[in-house]
Amino acid sequence: MTLKEPHGQEPVPESHDRVQGAGNVLYELLVLAQHRSCLTAGVYESDKLVNQFGQGAFCVLATDEGDIALQIHFTPIQAFCCENDIGIVHVNDVPKLAAVFQPSKESGEPQDLYCILI
Repeated sequence: MTLKEPHGQEPVPESHDRVQGAGNVLYELLVLAQHRSCLTAGVYESDKLVNQFGQGAFCVLATDEGDIALQIHFTPIQAFCCENDIGIVHVNDVPKLAAVFQPSKESGEPQDLYCILI
């Protein structure tokens, strides 16, 4: 599997308002997906789901450049998403993602939020 390289796209300068607006839209999307029970949280769970069923519409990956093992797990997920036109968004603030979700009902532990598949 290979990842697609964007061609002909120039970087768009980030403004505070633009980033804030994107964050608000992502928050609303995650809350709605959670209420509709169409959200899978966790690197292992998301990887298992895409390999088993091959479906999803949107993927949120929490970036942690220092965690090589996490990046290795992200590689097949990113490749699958690119090959199947599933949008990928990289975020860099796991605590803000955690504010959206309740602890896992089974264990009371916080969920793995490094990968969220909708």
